[in-house]
Amino acid sequence: MALFLSDVTASVQYGDRLRVMAVHQTNYQFVPMDTRLRLFEDIFGHRLTEAFILRAMWCGCPV
Repeated sequence: MALFLSDVTASVQYGDRLRVMAVHQTNYQFVPMDTRLRLFEDIFGHRLTEAFILRAMWCGCPV
């Protein structure tokens, strides 16, 4: 069995890197929300929710 990264504390959870990427796409690249959602789906094969991205922006994730 593989070991999880230290910031992953549940069986299914997005890590800090994904949150940072979402914040970066928002605050530095100014990518519109719908485009960001499609981008993550294209790259990772999973569509994030708008709430996840908004929460990541307000949680103080380091970029």
